[in-house]
Amino acid sequence: MVRRNGQVKFTPTEKRMWDLLADGLPHSRWELRESLYDELGDVTNIRTHISKLRHKLPDGEAILCEIYKRTVHYRRVKLLSTGKR
Repeated sequence: MVRRNGQVKFTPTEKRMWDLLADGLPHSRWELRESLYDELGDVTNIRTHISKLRHKLPDGEAILCEIYKRTVHYRRVKLLSTGKR
């Protein structure tokens, strides 16, 4: 994980994906591709970028992969904390 001064360091593409997913709504791979087309090129690259982004997530954050109407969607969520034991 790349951190600078305690902050996660995203690549420009990861930052744009992170910001796009910030609304908490599900976004299809095609939506991500359309909004980031100049950087992603092919829709198959989205899985790679999502995977890299997941490894850099701050604590308490996650990106879910959901199947809705036979289409893969990604959604950013905040995890509930149960407290440290």
